[in-house]
Amino acid sequence: MVGILENEFILRAYFKKNSKEYLMPDSPYYKPIERNDSTQFEIWGVVPHVILDQRRRTSARINRFEQLLR
Repeated sequence: MVGILENEFILRAYFKKNSKEYLMPDSPYYKPIERNDSTQFEIWGVVPHVILDQRRRTSARINRFEQLLR
């Protein structure tokens, strides 16, 4: 999704686990952001198409997310 986090544009995946919300980057160089009531975040839209095949990346993204939450 495309959004604005504290007046800056970001491109992140949205995950919800155990009633907590996370904004997950696609790059391993960035850390996930835990979204809470004090986070100023606004969703601008959803990315409907990409050039790369994201079906392969989805499981890798979820696995990386699970590892970071441990």
